[in-house]
This record gives sequence, structure tokens and C-alpha cells, in this order.
Amino acid sequence: MGSTSQFEFGDMVRIRYVDDASSRDFKHFDKQVYMWCDFVDLNRDGKVDIVYSPRGKGVVRFFLNSGQRDGGGMPVFVAQKSLAMPSWPVRAADIDGDGDIDLVVGSGARNSETGVVSKVRLHRNIAAAGWPLELDQGQPVELGTSPCFFDVDGDGLRDVVCLQADPTDPGLNGFHVGWKKRLSKEEFRFGPTRLLPGVNRKIFQPRILAAVNNGPNPGILVGGNVFETVSLFVKNANQGLRQEHGKTPRHHFRLFGEAVSSSAVMSLSDQSTPFVCDWDNDGDSDLLVGGGYGWPRIVINQGTKLRPAYGKAQLIRSEGKPIRFLRNQILGPPSCWHDMGYPFPVFVRWDEDELPDLVVPNETNRIFWYRNTGTLSKPRFGKQRQVIVDGYPDSQEKRSHTSQLVSGSPHVYPSDKTQPFYWRSGAAFGDFNGDGLVDIVQRAWSKYSFTRFLRYRNQSGELRLKAEQTLKAGGKQFHGARVNVVDWNGDGRQDIVYSAATNKRGSDTIFLVLNRGTNAKPDYDEVKPLRHFGKPIYITRHGPHPWAGDFDNDGKPDLVCYTEWSVYPFYTHAALTMPDKPKYRLGQPETGNKSR
Repeated sequence: MGSTSQFEFGDMVRIRYVDDASSRDFKHFDKQVYMWCDFVDLNRDGKVDIVYSPRGKGVVRFFLNSGQRDGGGMPVFVAQKSLAMPSWPVRAADIDGDGDIDLVVGSGARNSETGVVSKVRLHRNIAAAGWPLELDQGQPVELGTSPCFFDVDGDGLRDVVCLQADPTDPGLNGFHVGWKKRLSKEEFRFGPTRLLPGVNRKIFQPRILAAVNNGPNPGILVGGNVFETVSLFVKNANQGLRQEHGKTPRHHFRLFGEAVSSSAVMSLSDQSTPFVCDWDNDGDSDLLVGGGYGWPRIVINQGTKLRPAYGKAQLIRSEGKPIRFLRNQILGPPSCWHDMGYPFPVFVRWDEDELPDLVVPNETNRIFWYRNTGTLSKPRFGKQRQVIVDGYPDSQEKRSHTSQLVSGSPHVYPSDKTQPFYWRSGAAFGDFNGDGLVDIVQRAWSKYSFTRFLRYRNQSGELRLKAEQTLKAGGKQFHGARVNVVDWNGDGRQDIVYSAATNKRGSDTIFLVLNRGTNAKPDYDEVKPLRHFGKPIYITRHGPHPWAGDFDNDGKPDLVCYTEWSVYPFYTHAALTMPDKPKYRLGQPETGNKSR
């Protein structure tokens, strides 16, 4: 859709395949959370084929482009024989430039839990005709993380372009883009990793790489913002290969463009929990989001309240520095391998002035907040503060105690009686007892129950927070990963909508608890699932942890959910309350001249 100077694309189309070239029984690829695809010319016919490796299946699958098109104009891909391949991912590339496709097995990434680095094995294609593939026994190689192959220095040999760990980034996904020079035409030997000039200052959190060796703009595709963006970097023809006073030659790349599409869905990286709010006080709905790697961000609605159109996600700053939550930075030593952030940000008036503040439950069992020191239209935030509950003081010693609990536990979210809140859980904020103060509902430390925490003023007039009661539904404790307090049925009483993740496909994940009492003294019904036209909502393994509120401006609460890699399904109130989809029956056509 773009040009030689633009990187713009049309609508997203799902790729399908058939088992036989004569068949039109189109099939979708496996329902996998993690997989890898490469698009290469396997059989030298000038057409793009597919090499597909699903994680955990122990195979790599090949699909040839038949040259035919389906009814929508997409190529018809035909499944071929699979190869057993114990490691993952499997990358397909012409490593030696002979025109045949070779395979690289393994990611070269370090497992954050075990510390083990994924071994990489390179298999040369020795088939006389190139296809079907015939692989040699392979050889172990050190290629860095997410390796691809591109002639960086112009010597005719394909070098390795890879990710190199960024020691200045404290999280699990800090990388620079680097390259390793190929040292021999006859052997797969590569030099040390060096940074790829011209790339790293233009990209944030690179996580995946792919080489573009053909076409008008050869270069490197870089997946940035932890799988959120795709940018193309091409060699700068004006720089080329240059020698400066005996220094190592530098091979400069420039940013060609970031891939865009006018119809692209919003996708905001890992588990970016949504909270709908009017961030800039212009009367429409903006989107405040979290994210597994720790950065809360704001996505401004550049459209209208009725027709939202969202811009790029922006970092949020505290005293001028980007806000980021990471477990080890908060709790301190001993360090935990699961050094994630998972903020569940909320925009709410916490300190009672006219400005909404930023309050952030997160990966840890602490809640923090930032006072808004800006204006209604331009929020700015001061230093980090902590939400403290009566009877649960916090200190560095107590945080170290929590870290020790984790270190001695078989899982990363142990019960911690020294703190009132549970780990990695979203909270609901609002006036729940009618006294005009903002209260909290959140999962308690035991993890088995939602608990209500009420604000009050002590004798000195100071705002305090106390644990008031354990909530029960149908007489039983209940809990989930995110809770919303909302008047679901319009009776003026505050009900509860919450979510609970599961690995069981087809299960219910979102639940409703109606309040039959009062707001001050709630009496909750038994838990009932919220379903989409009568069917369970199962859209992700980690989620869908919705925001509940009126999104479509019809006066009734809806749900904005997320999938694991943060696209945002929206469910209207009507779709959540109807047992089936509407059915229509068309009558006979009538002419427009019928007399009335």
C-alpha cells in the first residue's frame, strides 16, 4: 500500500492452507500461543512459501505457494511433509547465499527462571535441487538471540544480526541490536557481537529480528516495544563502508519507516490491562494501560467519544522520569527470576483535590500512587507514594521479608501475612459506603477472597485506610485477578464484575455478582458467569481482566478486555445479557409503489 519511501500496509488478512492442491477446504494454522513463521522461497519458483514451527510440537511444517489464488485474492498454500525438530523456534534462511534455504534451530535466549541459554544449531541444506530439504547433521553455533542473516559489511557473506543483552536494563527484555561478522566463506564462524550502528537510538525494547535480503529496500526488520511495533532499517547508501583513521569500519543503517496501517488493530505488548478514563479532560474516552514489562502508558483518543481513534501509547512520567514497576526494584534482594511489572493503573482522585491521581496495583503485593501536580487537561505526576492500610506498615525490612518468602516458595506469589493485598491483582476504586471518600476492593493477602478497604479520617483529620470486611458471594468467599465495582443492572446498587484466568480452553473467565443489599452493607448473590451471546468468554490464557463501564455511551456497562499480547475485544452490555445472537428472517421483497 505504500511506496519506495513509505512503509504502509492495507488490511490484515488471515493466512490459510489446504492439504492438497486440488482442495478448497481451507484450514487455519494451529491455535498456538507461541509459534514462529518464516516466509521464504523454498523451491526457487519465485513465490513466497511458509516455514511454520509451533512451540512444543517438536516439528517444523512447510507450505508451498501453489501459484493459485483463493476467492479473496490470497495465495493458496499447500501443506507438505513435516520434519521432526525437537527445539524451537525453527528459523528458515539462506545462510550461505547459495539460493537454498537452511534451518537454524533454537532462539539463543536465556531462560529467566533457570538461567539456561537456548542452544542454537545450524542445519545446512545439502539437497542437490534445494527442495525438498535435505539437512546435514547440523553444528552448534553461538549466534546471539533472535538471529537473522544479512550482509552488513558488503563483503558478499551473510553476517549474523542478533540481539545482545542490554546490561543497563533491569528487566527481562532489555536488548540492543548487534551483529557478528562472518569470518569464513567455507565455515560458519562468526566474530564477536558489535552494536549495529544507526539502529539502537531509533528503537525501544527490540525483541525480534528478521532480515530482508531481496527487494528494493533490503535491510533488517526490528520488532520493537516488546513485539508491539515493526520497523525497517536499511543500509545508508551515503555512508556505506568507510574507514576513519584506522578505526574499525562502521556500517550505518537508517530508519526507513515504522509499519503502519489505517485499519490496524491496537496491540500494546504483553498483558496491558485497560482502564478507560478521560485523561486529558476533553470529554472522550482515553485508554490507560499497564503491561507485563512494567510501564504504565496512556493512549489518547484522537477521535470522538462516539467514534474513538487511538494514537500511540505514551510513557507516563514521575518527576520527569518514565514510571516503571519491576518486582526486584520494589522488593529488593534476594532477586526473583520473575522480574516483571504487571501494573494495573487507575486514574482516580485519591488525595481529594480536583485532579485525578495515578494509582497502581502491580506485580508485587504493594499498591503505589502518584499525586497529579498538573492540570485537568495536562496531568503531571510527583514522586511515588505507597497506599498503606492500618495495621500493615511497610519498610525495607518487610520488603526483604517478602523477598525471602518468594525465595523459599515453590511459586512466585506466596501468601504474605505482613501485607494486606495480593500479588498481581487489579483493584476497584470508588465510594463504596457513601461517605464521599474513595475506597478500595482488592484481593486480600490470602488470595481466596476479595476484601473491602474503606477510607476514613482519624481524629486529626488525616485520611487513613482500613480493612473493613471480607466479601462473600452466596455466602462463600470469592476472588479473581481483577475486580470492578459497577452498577450492572441499573438498580443503583454496586455490583461486582471480576475475572479469573485459566488454562482450560472454553472455560468461563468473567463473572458477575449482583448486590441485593445496599452499598454500605452489600449482600451479594452467587457468582454467575458473564457470557457472549450465551457462550463462555475464553480469549486468552493470561487474562482477559476487563475494565467494566459504559464504553459505547448507551448508559449501560460494557466490557473492554485484552488478550495476552493486548488487542482489545469490546463486549456490549446487550451481547453479554442475551442468551443467543439475534435471529433474522427475511420476507418477500416488496416494490416501492405499494399503496399505503
